[in-house]
Amino acid sequence: MKKRPSLPEPRVTTSPSTLHRALAFALALSTASLGVTPRALAADSVEDQKRKAANFFDAGAEAYKAGQYLAAAEAFEKAYALLPSPSLLFSAAQSYRRQYLAEPKADTLRRAIDLYRTYLKSDAQANRREDAMEALAVLVPLQVRIPTEPGQDGADPDSAASSGTAQDPKKTARILISSNAPGAEVSLDGGPFSPAPLVAGVEPGPHRARVRAAGHHDEEVEVQARAHEQVPQHVALRPRPGSLKVSGTAGARVTVDGKLLGSLPSTAPILVDPGSRFVAITATGHEPWTERIEVGKGESKSVYADLKWTTQRRVAWATFSVGGAAAITAGVLAGLSLDRQSQALTLSDKLSAGSLTPTERDGYNSAVQSRNELGQAAAITGIVAAVIVATGIGLYTLDEPAVVAPDSPAGPDKPEKKPFEVAITPGGVGLRF
Repeated sequence: MKKRPSLPEPRVTTSPSTLHRALAFALALSTASLGVTPRALAADSVEDQKRKAANFFDAGAEAYKAGQYLAAAEAFEKAYALLPSPSLLFSAAQSYRRQYLAEPKADTLRRAIDLYRTYLKSDAQANRREDAMEALAVLVPLQVRIPTEPGQDGADPDSAASSGTAQDPKKTARILISSNAPGAEVSLDGGPFSPAPLVAGVEPGPHRARVRAAGHHDEEVEVQARAHEQVPQHVALRPRPGSLKVSGTAGARVTVDGKLLGSLPSTAPILVDPGSRFVAITATGHEPWTERIEVGKGESKSVYADLKWTTQRRVAWATFSVGGAAAITAGVLAGLSLDRQSQALTLSDKLSAGSLTPTERDGYNSAVQSRNELGQAAAITGIVAAVIVATGIGLYTLDEPAVVAPDSPAGPDKPEKKPFEVAITPGGVGLRF
């Protein structure tokens, strides 16, 4: 059947943390309406109510996305029983409406109409009032064309047959196992794996479910099935970390999203959260290597970074060369100055004895003058060499290129924040106040 443009397919936009805050608010409203203050409830009871309601909602949302509308409707109604919110009524009504479009049955149609009407009565300022009115305008005329007595068409939304489970007299309970991981599969009590969400008729009592999905850690949970009830269990699978095999310039530091995770050479792969990761490999005096890498769940990627010298590092080495040459020159000049000093001392001894010839006296004066000039040149050259070498040391040691990471896009570890609303609407599935 062609999808109505005013009531398009839903998409889940609710984050668990926001869900729990909103459910807590709904719980406060419901307890206040009964004359019970939040302090009258034990803390563990409040948390248990929130956990159960969130579990019902998550399971219902996943069942809805998978086209299991009866299971989704029941989960939304059970969430409403725990924490009354008009939006949950709208979600349940939408689920029954979708089920009627897929498999026309009188009881399903009547239930959808009743829930839409209850939703409109429960909140005069209902956010989805126009959508509910439009749905009723389509569904009510259909109701007059079908039998009014319940059961004439063999439909019963609460029966195991309507939910797709086997009609076994012993299997009076139903289990709904769902997961948010794409491609999740469920094995119940050691049986074969089936796509999630799984709705199964079971005998009352404990049952074990194993949930798996590519790129995620397997999870095993125990579900206590109760007779004549559908018990949901939403399993949030933990994604497997990705890994980076990094090689390159020895001594280089490896940072991921600004966090230092190791240095090269690396003896083992570096584990990272899946998603878009900003990898930087840096070393003093080298141009940094940076790249944004998409790492899938459980995926391994290799990175090689042969870092090149920075311009500052090349200038530093050139400065060392010039400073070294200046130091050698200063040493040569100092040596020549000492040689002239030795000559002057020898002639000075003869001068004291009064035995210098005019030529030797001129040689003495020349040796003293050369000694002084060479000494001054050696001192100046030595100072220049020291300054040049000190400059080179500064350039060498302070050569730490800055790495500026680009803005990180939203990923699995940073989900985009969405407004909260628990209702299957064009805007998404959520609880909106």
